[in-house]
Amino acid sequence: MFVVKRWLSVLICCGLAMCYGGSTASAQELTGTEKVSALEFLIAEMQSNFDKIKTWEASYKVQDRLLLTSQMMNDMYKVDRPSDSPDVLRREQGTVEFALDAGENLLYTNIEMQSRYFAEVTGDFKELSFPTMEAGLFSHRAILSPSGYISFEPNEKFPGFIELPAMDDSPLPTAFRDAVEKSEGLQQSGVVDPRLFFGINEQTFFWTDLQNTIDWGMLDSIKVYSDTSEQGKRYVIKLGESSGGNNDVSFVGVYTFNENDSYNPSEFSFEKRHGRSIAVVKVWNWRYTEIDGIHIPEYIRCATHSDDDLYVKSERILELKECSLNKKIDPQKFTYAGLGLKNGERVVDRIEGVGMIMRDGKPTVVAKFGDPVALVSRQTWSWPRIIGILVFVLAIGAACCWSFIRRRGQAENRV
Repeated sequence: MFVVKRWLSVLICCGLAMCYGGSTASAQELTGTEKVSALEFLIAEMQSNFDKIKTWEASYKVQDRLLLTSQMMNDMYKVDRPSDSPDVLRREQGTVEFALDAGENLLYTNIEMQSRYFAEVTGDFKELSFPTMEAGLFSHRAILSPSGYISFEPNEKFPGFIELPAMDDSPLPTAFRDAVEKSEGLQQSGVVDPRLFFGINEQTFFWTDLQNTIDWGMLDSIKVYSDTSEQGKRYVIKLGESSGGNNDVSFVGVYTFNENDSYNPSEFSFEKRHGRSIAVVKVWNWRYTEIDGIHIPEYIRCATHSDDDLYVKSERILELKECSLNKKIDPQKFTYAGLGLKNGERVVDRIEGVGMIMRDGKPTVVAKFGDPVALVSRQTWSWPRIIGILVFVLAIGAACCWSFIRRRGQAENRV
């Protein structure tokens, strides 16, 4: 109960900080060439900091909080909660690890959840427990490269090769290789790409948003403010405003940049405005630390609000634990063995259309999809399978012998 109440108080504090951080009451609005110069300056500062990252290995503490309706609980955990039951807060904690080789465009990422907590969002925040909720905690490892996306969940076991009609049915951990596009949209779940710490989605970095306003002739739709705060020079940018027509609805993104953070954003909020009312739909907060002359996020918070901005529906917080920049990364990190696959465990390669088994720390092709004979010839032979095949072979041999004897008898009769 204490944990949930403390979380709610933190959300209120963060919301107040957000409103203060993006305030422009004492700031000067920049126009004309001053506006363009400010945008170009921020773009150059952020890109310069990001481009210094050649390799990056780090681990972060991760906290996920998600508000679940009764329907969501029933779908996700196969429980039977009445529709009028209170919403449930799910809180998970774990660790995110990654290794990035920016030059080779290689990424290893691993997210391991270590604890889980459920509580009803009511006056006493009653803690919940159901058998289906006690299932294994989420664990997901992945490798992203120009040639594909490999995913591996060590806590999940699959029978055989799934895609193949003939298989060894014993459940084993299995990795899957797919097209890179398969990883899109997974940043808030299983694939944590640190490059996206410098952006608010998988399509754009911070500086891309600002550059687009210049390239696409959208300067009239944004406002740029500047002042000096405790963190040095500060810029507040309001962009993406669009008219809602007769309903007077608009959506505005508000960035706050600070000198002490090498002009990386400390805050971004996406707001829905209707007349004088403002509802925050989503908010990001960042704090940075300087390592070897590079500003790296040491704290990231991303929260999604309800449409009326009365409560938070989901939240992820990342806090830096360990970090190494521009040091050589062991190439083994970006292999199946580096993912943690052991000898005898399986790989399904959907790009090449093959099934593989780990042998001597490397994947060995044992079948092509739609070619079960190749798989059977290389599978571990069980006694029932051996006996069955022997019986089949003996039956074929007996039939051949009988056919030969009968043909010989017919030939002798004709003589």
